[in-house]
Amino acid sequence: MIFVLLAVVCCYFLAALTVYAIRRMSFTRKRSGRHYFLLAGNEQHHLEWVIRSIRRYASRTGTEVTVTVIDCGSADETMSIAACLAKRDDSIRLSKRTAGEAQELWQGIQAVAGEEDGEAVLLDLRNPDRFWKLKL
Repeated sequence: MIFVLLAVVCCYFLAALTVYAIRRMSFTRKRSGRHYFLLAGNEQHHLEWVIRSIRRYASRTGTEVTVTVIDCGSADETMSIAACLAKRDDSIRLSKRTAGEAQELWQGIQAVAGEEDGEAVLLDLRNPDRFWKLKL
C-alpha cells in the first residue's frame, strides 16, 4: 500500500518537473516574429479587417507580430482608424509617407531583412488582389 502511494507521488512529481522544464525552455527560446508593413491609401473599409486578421493569425500561431501602417496620402478615415487601433495595441505603429518614400523604405527593409531575425511582409492595401491570397 505504501509502495503504491509513493509511486503515485513520484509520478506527480515527475509530471510537475516535466511541465516546469518545458515552460522554462519555451521562455528561453528566442521567438521569431513578423513585421507587417501596410501601405494604405483610402482603405478605411479594409484596414481594420486586415489588422484584426493579422492579430488573429499571431495569436493562433504564437508568432510575435508588429504592424506598421504607412499612410500614402489617404483622404478618408483610414489613419484615424489606425490611430484608434494603435492606442489599444502597442505593436501597431503609424507612419506618414508618400508612395515613393514608402517604396524606398520597403527596398531598405528588404536589404536588411536577411540580417535581422524574423520576417518582413509588405501588404499594399491599395491593391487588394494580392493580400486576399495570404493565409491569415
